[in-house]
Amino acid sequence: GLRKVSGQLGSFRMSLPAIGGGGGSGGGHRRPQTAPAPQTQQAPPRKKMGSLDENALWVQQSAARFQTCLQSTVSGSRKTYVSQWYSGTLTATLSKLHELEETLYEVLAAEPDDPAGGDSSMQTPEVEAKLAAADNPAVAALRLGTQSLVGLAAGASHSLLLSDSGHVLAFGKGTHGCLGTGEGGNSFEPYFLRAVRDIRVMQVAAGQSHTLLLADTGAVFGLGCNECGQLGTGDRRSAVTPVEVRTGGLPIAQLAAGAHFSLYLTEDGRILSSGYGSSGQLGHGSKQNELTPKCIEAREFGEASSVAAGADHSLVVMKNGELFSFGKGFCGATGLGHERDVLEPHRVGGFEGFHVLEAAGGSAHSLVMARDQSGFVQVLSFGLGHDGQLGHGDNGDRWSPEVVVSLSELVVVQVCAGNRHSLVRTESGNVLAFGAGAHGKLGLGSTASKVDPISIPELEGRVCLVASGGDHNIALDQDGRCFTWGSSRCGQLGQGSDLPLAKAPQEILLIRKQELTGKKSAADEAKARETAREKALNEKLRAARSREEGEKEEVRELKKMIADLSEENTDQRTKNKNLLAQAAEMRRTQKELEEKLWMTEKHLTDEERESARRRELAEDSMMGAEGLRSGFQAYLDEVRFYRGLEERAKERSLTCEMMLTDYDAFRREADATEFRLNALLEEAVQRRSDCEAVCATLREKNQRLVAQHETHDARVRSVLEECNARMAGTETQRLAQQVLHLQQRLAGQSEKEGMMSRRIESLVQEVKELRGPRGRG
Repeated sequence: GLRKVSGQLGSFRMSLPAIGGGGGSGGGHRRPQTAPAPQTQQAPPRKKMGSLDENALWVQQSAARFQTCLQSTVSGSRKTYVSQWYSGTLTATLSKLHELEETLYEVLAAEPDDPAGGDSSMQTPEVEAKLAAADNPAVAALRLGTQSLVGLAAGASHSLLLSDSGHVLAFGKGTHGCLGTGEGGNSFEPYFLRAVRDIRVMQVAAGQSHTLLLADTGAVFGLGCNECGQLGTGDRRSAVTPVEVRTGGLPIAQLAAGAHFSLYLTEDGRILSSGYGSSGQLGHGSKQNELTPKCIEAREFGEASSVAAGADHSLVVMKNGELFSFGKGFCGATGLGHERDVLEPHRVGGFEGFHVLEAAGGSAHSLVMARDQSGFVQVLSFGLGHDGQLGHGDNGDRWSPEVVVSLSELVVVQVCAGNRHSLVRTESGNVLAFGAGAHGKLGLGSTASKVDPISIPELEGRVCLVASGGDHNIALDQDGRCFTWGSSRCGQLGQGSDLPLAKAPQEILLIRKQELTGKKSAADEAKARETAREKALNEKLRAARSREEGEKEEVRELKKMIADLSEENTDQRTKNKNLLAQAAEMRRTQKELEEKLWMTEKHLTDEERESARRRELAEDSMMGAEGLRSGFQAYLDEVRFYRGLEERAKERSLTCEMMLTDYDAFRREADATEFRLNALLEEAVQRRSDCEAVCATLREKNQRLVAQHETHDARVRSVLEECNARMAGTETQRLAQQVLHLQQRLAGQSEKEGMMSRRIESLVQEVKELRGPRGRG
């Protein structure tokens, strides 16, 4: 049966290049990055098929349906683009079929010649030997049942699993070596951290790109990014292998990792912090980075029982039941009633009558689990609530703690906060999710956001531990099985590279525990192997069907995009008609303006020459409008540039209007200037007549003064003669005094006469200036 399926798959592979229009083993065109990636989710249950032949038939029928969808999806100019895109998709499908065929041949090659041989993994005495020879001993131990998972941690894009023997498995984004693989590549499957196999790890924590490990001795080891000192090694060198954190010899009891900082809780209740501190998330009263862990010392800061780290804020639960917070207060993430950054620990209000048990920090929100006075556990939340991550039934923010009413009737035992989403685990083993549903991270089978807590159906009554990362989540059930869901862009779900995202929880099959019941009969072992092979083939077929569903979803999105483009083209044609009407109206307006300007040009005076120059500039702008009209004609041929042409038309129209406005303003200014000149000319004429009258009066006064001067001269001569006659007597002195007095009066009269002459000359000069060139003309 397996050989027959292999032959059918081979014939199907040979027919794929004809379907894709240019596929083949050499690869093909890849889909553009801007297009949404196909979303793969849990495949719906289908009818159980009786044989592998029916499964192969289902694969062929699925390919035929896919070909039909491709041929009926698009037409016209976009057909080439879509064909190239789907040729790449078909090439990827062909590659997966290659892998399936190789798997089948491997199964056939591994089939033992002796039917009674059996599988050595079923023999309990050889378990230890298989563990010693395994490439990934931690995974092998989980599969063989010698170990169980007891701890989880989810970072921004990577995940950590902890077994009861202290082994650590890591997978996801390996930036800066945070996975401990010795390099910075991503890992899509759980990877065993060999560098710490000699250390018994008790707790794990994951940040943006760094990992923290707590050993049973109280020592802390870190690996990954250390650009801000988040590894606490005293320098900024990133570590691809675990390095010990410099905690000063203090035994650490708990770890918490934020985006780029780390928190360490000592056994005696003190808190150390290191890393990025630009928002005060380190709690040291400043915004400086710390390269080594530093103890937080603040007022009213007593003994702590647990710590939690958000992206850029920190939460501390005290042993007396109080809650302290510090760091970035965006949208009230610290619960202190404001969104200012808090550099030191402050007591969070709103917990009167509550005893805080546990806290969790997300990207910009916080969840708190507290016991009220009646002994019931309540969940309170605060911070950013844009996507409903606070669970209050709306999208509003909360600046201070508020009880999540919808969870009041449940017995909550754990809270988790991720990137704009939240998880709550109840005592009955259920997990409730709320907040942003992007990438399917709520696990509810869709990407829709939820403002109220909703139970995840696949995990009801099973979960004993849960963790939230950036856009993914991890859960551990009571049987030791591990489930992941959300984004798997970097492999953080551990499901392999074929799964871009999971909208519902999916088990990590690589670490599924096997049943060990001793040696079985040859028939049972052969039947078990056949069942396992059939199950593996069915799993791959279900994965192919999931990919087909994703491709169908892409086809539907493409059809919708084509419909939107058609509608947009219709709107565009309507806008073109409106623009043509506007262009015709602009041409009519231009002709009217040209006629008005031609009529105005006849009446220009010498003082309006400058206005004529302005009008010429306006005409040049109108010539630019003519160029705009030709641009509109070109626009009809190039529809895709219609928006730019519309903007140019508006700008040119505004320019013409502004030029006409400037022209009218200049005309008004010229008229006002002419009016003022006429008024000044009349005033100058009036002042000239006044000056002429004043000059005539002054000439008369001058003549009288000349006559008086002559009279005084005659009198002076007579007095001098009389003085000469009476030189010897007292009369001579009196006459001399009179002569001196007359000389002084004559000097004063001469000075007044000079002043009058200068005044007349200044008045004459002022009249000449007032007349100006126009008066001379």
